[in-house]
Amino acid sequence: MKCDTLKFLAVAVCVGGLGATRAVSATKTVYVLPHEFSTYPNVTDPITDPVIFAGDAIHWEFLSQFHSVTSCAGNAEEFDSGLIFSLPASFEHTFNNPGVFQYYCFIHGGDNGDGTGYGMSGIVTVLPVGVTCDSVDFNNDTLFPDTQDITDFISVFGGGVCAGQEPGDQPCNTDIDFNNDSLFPDVADIDSLLSVFSGGTCV
Repeated sequence: MKCDTLKFLAVAVCVGGLGATRAVSATKTVYVLPHEFSTYPNVTDPITDPVIFAGDAIHWEFLSQFHSVTSCAGNAEEFDSGLIFSLPASFEHTFNNPGVFQYYCFIHGGDNGDGTGYGMSGIVTVLPVGVTCDSVDFNNDTLFPDTQDITDFISVFGGGVCAGQEPGDQPCNTDIDFNNDSLFPDVADIDSLLSVFSGGTCV
C-alpha cells in the first residue's frame, strides 16, 4: 500500500461532539495518471490509495488514455473498464464487500494471479459499515470542543507529544487511528478529526 504524506493543518472551528459514525453511500474519486492510480490528480502530489466503506463507490477519472482499470483475479468483486482510447472518460464501481481489492492497468501493469497486481496497479481498501470515530477529546482534558485537541493530535501524529509534555514523555494519547480504519499514520484520520470536531462525520 502506498503511503500518505503528512499534512499539517491550521483550522479554527467552534462546535463539535464526542464522536460520530461515518457517512454512508459515498463516492471517492481515483485519478488515472500516466503511470499511477491516485486519489490526488497531479503527478507531483503524493500517490495514495483510497479507503472506503462497503456500499461506497470508486469513480476512476481518466486523465491519461490507453489505460484500463481491471480487477485482479481472486478478488471478491470483479470490475473492468476496458481499454480507454480517448478522453474524457471515467469508470465507476460500487464495492459491496469489505476487503482489500487490487487492480491494474492491463497495458502498463499485470496480474500476479494471487489477488495482487504489479506495475501500474492500485488498491481499494473497503471497511465494514458501522466504524465509529474516536472521541474528539484527544488529550483527555475533559475540554471539548477544544482546538488544543487538534494541536495535540497533529503533534502526536507527527511523532511529538501533547502540550505541556517533555520530549521523550509518553504522549497523552497514542491512538492516532482516529477513524479506526487500521491505517495509520493516515491523513484521513486528520480529516475525520476535523470533520467530527466541527459536527460532521467520519470520512
